[in-house]
Amino acid sequence: MTNMKFTQIDTGTINTKERRFQISPYFSVDSLVLSIKKTGLLNPPVITKREEKHVIVSGWRRIFACRELSIPSIPVFVMDETKDLEAFKVPVFENLSIRDYTQIEKAAVIRKLDGFGESPENIIQRYLPLLKAPPTREVMDAYIKIDRLNENIKETAHNKKWPFATLELMTEWTERERQGLFPFVKELSLNKQKELIENLFEISRKKGISVQSILSSGEFAKVQKDISLSPMQKAEKIHLLARTQRYPSLSSWKEAFEKVSENLNLPEEIAVIPSKFFEDEVISIRLNVKNKKELEKYADKLKELSSKKKFLFFLIHSLMIKPHTQIKKVFIEKGSLQYPLAQKVLKNLGPVPVEIINDEEEVIEKYNLLKDPVGEGKKALLLKPLKGDFIKPCPCTPHYLGCNYYIINTDLNCPMDCTYCILQHYLDNPVMVSHVNTNDLWEQLDRFLYQHRSRFIRIGTGELGDSLALDDITERSKEFIAYFREKTRVNFELKTKTINTDNILCEKPADNIIIAWSLNTELMAKKEEKGAPAVKDRIEAAYEVQKKGFRVAFHFDPLILYRGWEQDYRDIIDRLFSRIDPSGIAWISIGSLRFPKPLKTLIRKRFPLSQIIYEEMVGGKDGKLRYFKPMRLKLYQDIVRDIRSCGGKGVPLYFCMESNEIWRKILNKEPGSKEEVEAFLSLLPRFKAT
Repeated sequence: MTNMKFTQIDTGTINTKERRFQISPYFSVDSLVLSIKKTGLLNPPVITKREEKHVIVSGWRRIFACRELSIPSIPVFVMDETKDLEAFKVPVFENLSIRDYTQIEKAAVIRKLDGFGESPENIIQRYLPLLKAPPTREVMDAYIKIDRLNENIKETAHNKKWPFATLELMTEWTERERQGLFPFVKELSLNKQKELIENLFEISRKKGISVQSILSSGEFAKVQKDISLSPMQKAEKIHLLARTQRYPSLSSWKEAFEKVSENLNLPEEIAVIPSKFFEDEVISIRLNVKNKKELEKYADKLKELSSKKKFLFFLIHSLMIKPHTQIKKVFIEKGSLQYPLAQKVLKNLGPVPVEIINDEEEVIEKYNLLKDPVGEGKKALLLKPLKGDFIKPCPCTPHYLGCNYYIINTDLNCPMDCTYCILQHYLDNPVMVSHVNTNDLWEQLDRFLYQHRSRFIRIGTGELGDSLALDDITERSKEFIAYFREKTRVNFELKTKTINTDNILCEKPADNIIIAWSLNTELMAKKEEKGAPAVKDRIEAAYEVQKKGFRVAFHFDPLILYRGWEQDYRDIIDRLFSRIDPSGIAWISIGSLRFPKPLKTLIRKRFPLSQIIYEEMVGGKDGKLRYFKPMRLKLYQDIVRDIRSCGGKGVPLYFCMESNEIWRKILNKEPGSKEEVEAFLSLLPRFKAT
């Protein structure tokens, strides 16, 4: 046992620069100064000698407080000159008896015990349990690393009481990374400090790049350079950016839900709250009231809102995954950032990796090296100008009747991955493309409509990419509706499989604007239309759009044969007419599954479980594989009969890419040309929302 003697010594003889036994240098003596000034020094410090000088073993705050009070001498316990390890045990156990150590103090204790020669076995088995830490070598080594952190980081971690896990993560970073992050960390609360460090660490490991690279690029760099922001504001923005990049899907859901909630225009006393992490499709309503009168007032408001299907529709469908949430990379062709649409897309899309390229071919070559170029391409978006024509005649197919339709190619490809989609064979570039030179588009449309001013035009998007799949980031629908609203000799159509209609519902309807949905049976949607919403949800979206005052249209194309198709299609048609006013349906098109022969091999390779290519399909006059004609006739007869009997008796129907014979036998019409089909579909009744 170490011997001590009680004595009085001059405070000036104590060497306070020798800190070998100090556990924590991060302390304040203000409160202790007041205590000693009032009651005197009640608990003498412990000192010992090293190199003929007094050094502090225990009682650093007490000695510094006495010095501040200019007390010339103080009572102390003087230890015999003993080994450092034995001396160090005094402050370790003294402090353990009166308080808990912070993680930084625990790290100092462990490292000093190790440095003073305590065996790893004793540190692990005896001291770690006393410090309330797991008794393992891994934990011991981690504490030693923590004690080697920079002093400014350790001081903040001590004062903010950072947890062990956060400090352990910090030891995995380089000193440069730690110093780059520290200015932001020190401004935040404990929980936000912990979250920021963990999120940046995990982003770094996931992407295989340094934390310094993350902080010096993209939005992180912009925040740091923004001189209008205070250090606290910068820290908060860095914290939010890290959370968004670490949890992009969750952040997207939250943002979408917040936008929907704002659109409801609820009073501030009513809050709409989703379930935690959107785990349950449940929404809570929080009502803050002061008295019975306010309760009745806002209860009536909730009752009024809940009676509106639009309210429920928005809330429920705000929980649906937006198609663009799967975009993991954006390519920008050099020079394209000058276009306002490119800037809008990047802003709406949020923080995703961006790469500037010289030419589209770079992307094509890169993705064609992948195992599944088409599937991987649906996770990326290329922003570039279109160097050719936006407007082209619908290619239709040789030897079959068309409808004289024109297509606008603004966006190519889409995030959905339908088994039968011809785009996976037709497009050279597997990546989604958004053409950003919209000024050229409007100029081309002006010229086109002037050249065809003597005739009625049917035109739309959605041929080479879904019209609305990217609409929440491009907002094209709003611009198209504004442009075509006054073009009375034009019917403009947006075609989609999505429920991405928020922008449309904010626009004033026009008689010549038609919003159309591709429909199939629920089974086919689930099995063959990967990433697309359920058909019932598409119909509900159409209901809301029609109620807003827009005309709607539907495309039963491709109709697919399988066991039980008859009842499944009838169920969908019945559901359609139970929700949609037939007088507001511009048209319904009908077509059966067909595709070029090479697509069959691609479908077999990409979708090995799909059965749709194994029905009785033969080569048509256009060379495409189609159902044997008697089978198509039976399919069409049933579909047309169900449409007519379920409420669509007066709805204009037409076939897509079928023969005159099919028209005659099923619809009792035989248009002589695509111009006659166009004329038939252009003579449409006006529709007013109920």
